[in-house]
Amino acid sequence: MPIIDASSYVDLTLYDADAQTIIDRALEWVSTKFPEWTPHEHDLGVVLIEAFATEVVETVYAINRVPSATLEAYLALLGITASKGVAPTGTAVFQVATDTLEARTIPAGTRIALGDTILTTTADGTAAATPGGATTAKVTVPIIAGDTLSSALNGTTGQRAQLVDSVANITSVTVTTLNGGKEPEGTDAFLSRATTYLKRMTSTLVTAEQIATAALENPAVVRVAYRDNSTGGADRFGDRPGNVALWVAGPGGAALSDAQLAGLKADLEAQAIANITLNVLPLQTKAIDVTAAVVVARGYAAADVTAAVKDALTAYLSADTFTGQMVYRNELISLIDRVDGVERVATLTVPDADVSLIVSRFSRGQEVLTMTIPTPGTLTITTQGA
Repeated sequence: MPIIDASSYVDLTLYDADAQTIIDRALEWVSTKFPEWTPHEHDLGVVLIEAFATEVVETVYAINRVPSATLEAYLALLGITASKGVAPTGTAVFQVATDTLEARTIPAGTRIALGDTILTTTADGTAAATPGGATTAKVTVPIIAGDTLSSALNGTTGQRAQLVDSVANITSVTVTTLNGGKEPEGTDAFLSRATTYLKRMTSTLVTAEQIATAALENPAVVRVAYRDNSTGGADRFGDRPGNVALWVAGPGGAALSDAQLAGLKADLEAQAIANITLNVLPLQTKAIDVTAAVVVARGYAAADVTAAVKDALTAYLSADTFTGQMVYRNELISLIDRVDGVERVATLTVPDADVSLIVSRFSRGQEVLTMTIPTPGTLTITTQGA
């Protein structure tokens, strides 16, 4: 899972000058013309120079946007555009009063408010008439936060909402789930992703690496692992090229839904060369426990050092950024040793050996693989005095 180097496409600075640099240059030039003049902060001349510098800086920004803007325009011609973000979706439960006379319907497009966020139902929901007199029924309806293109609402469960549109016989509304939101794609991330497309040199997917690269263009996919030469039995491997297994995960190692996996597989098969057999599998997470003792350098508080070591390990073992197929014990020691306030690593007892992220076993002479990515497990850090 290599990280693409997009440095040749991003941050091409044509003119490097900020406002203070421009002001300093202007004052230096004026002093050569009027040596007897001493600039003061509130002098009219200084104020005018500062005002002109502000305008010039805006021009500098526009000039420096030219390379990236040009590349973005070219990529748009190829149909590659930055993701504008994904709105979270989920379900809401409407408590509906019913009776023997008629069914109660919650129409698609009904708006509810969760704090300052407006959610909209995306399908009709109906509570049937209930024989035996007046009662209530719960109706579960799909919803979307159409104006919230971010992950801010991800994980929302069990929160009461308010009706915005008038719907008769509704006694309460509860948002039961919201997930799947994603932030708009930043310029650097977009350009880095776009370069992976340009590297393929063809829109037809031929190799396992190209298929893995194409999978990352799906907004739901953050991490991908792959293996060629499967036997056609999904995660079993032998000597049959053209059978590709692809393991995928979302943000933080989150599993994709069955529908997302099926949609990704169909999309990749539509782009791939005809004789490739593709299996799309969930990329599982593997919690990495770390138990270590460190010697605290003089002048540092033990609690601060402990927190800093845990923060460093958490960032290193992130499912979104970790690269490689092994968590090396020596790398963990080196990482901890570089944390500010650590004099040295006294012991690292867990893990007691390198941790492979590829789980392999054999069944009837065939290798069966489970591909994983790390997440921080239990981090136990004890401290000793210098």
